[in-house]
Amino acid sequence: MKKHLIVTCCVLLLVSFLISCGANEKKNFITDTDAGYEIEESDGKFYLVITDDAYKSTINESQTEPYLSFSSVSEMKDKILSGKLTENEIAKMSTFSKNSDKKIEVMDFKKVYEPIFPSDIIWDGSVKWYGKYYHPSFVKSDKFMYMTFSVQTSDIYQDSLQRSKDSIHNNDLVTITDTVQTEERNATVYHYTTSSGEFKSIEYVIETENGKIFVMEDYRLTTNNKDLPTSDTIPSSIDLYGDFGDRYFDCFITGLTERPSLAWLSCFGLDEIK
Repeated sequence: MKKHLIVTCCVLLLVSFLISCGANEKKNFITDTDAGYEIEESDGKFYLVITDDAYKSTINESQTEPYLSFSSVSEMKDKILSGKLTENEIAKMSTFSKNSDKKIEVMDFKKVYEPIFPSDIIWDGSVKWYGKYYHPSFVKSDKFMYMTFSVQTSDIYQDSLQRSKDSIHNNDLVTITDTVQTEERNATVYHYTTSSGEFKSIEYVIETENGKIFVMEDYRLTTNNKDLPTSDTIPSSIDLYGDFGDRYFDCFITGLTERPSLAWLSCFGLDEIK
């Protein structure tokens, strides 16, 4: 009886050890083992590991944040995961920003998403990849002069959203003079002043089929700079923050010719690349 109990305990310990080893095992998502780099998953996060010594000491001599360009999101995913990057691309990739542990954290490569835009926005499909996030290289529309759209990891998304909120609601240079709740778009309207002039922020959430989009419409009511336009009806800029549970984006639009409709704003989203 005692012998049977000892054997059972040993088996349980062995199984527990094997499960623990499996949980800590790091999987390399790169199919080419001689690619010069690996992408590993650890504790739900993904890291770029440079395995070729020739690139480990590469220094970013540019003043701008390094990125890689691709003709499409599909090409980005396929080229990176197949290990088909050029020597120059690997050298540039090795200079991506590192975290406090000197690791290069990158996006989740198990699920890669393509931006979805309203039909009147023109995009050729090309993207720039910065490691933890990527965005379309160029978009244009008759509705605005300039737009950025970034597909992000959860931590970058949360940080971007919080900084945007803090710029008005937790800023010693901003004085909120009035707050109004409106039925239109179920929004909260904040009137505030800074040393630059008077402003208005309209904030609300759009519920979509797959998630939600937090919207901040900013209006420049008066300004000390006479070269800047003012309007109470057309936003000077709009920030969109899309939260779809396991995928996130932020979008900044300025130079608008009109206030976008809810239907138009609701068209922004992300679609998984299979």
